[in-house]
Amino acid sequence: MFRSWAGGLAGGGESEHIVPDTAKTGEPVTIGLILNTWGKHTKSISERYTNISLYYKLAGENSYKSVQPTLVDLPANYKAAISDMAQYEKYEFTIPAYSKGTMGEIEYYIDLTFDGYPSHTEGIKKIQLIN
Repeated sequence: MFRSWAGGLAGGGESEHIVPDTAKTGEPVTIGLILNTWGKHTKSISERYTNISLYYKLAGENSYKSVQPTLVDLPANYKAAISDMAQYEKYEFTIPAYSKGTMGEIEYYIDLTFDGYPSHTEGIKKIQLIN
């Protein structure tokens, strides 16, 4: 689990990456992102976190490709933690499948904006491709 902190007048924010250790070639790869905010809220969490994108590449490639997130249902333990002082959202990014026989590791990073401030977070680990 990785946590990244950002502060603001209405409280802070945090992110958690949910990343597999391996991915099978020929199958898409899903990376989860749980965002939260705490403190006195004047805006909803979806108004505070904007411009969310994940960038990925095979290690050794020169350029990154980007994918946009899909908002998905929160796990029950996060739903139970929602209060007047804490809000949560879960996103998933789907990296298209690499061709069977591709070898290497997927690197990624996430860019987003929190309360108007851009944030860049390196991936917490590389994802090993397996056949």
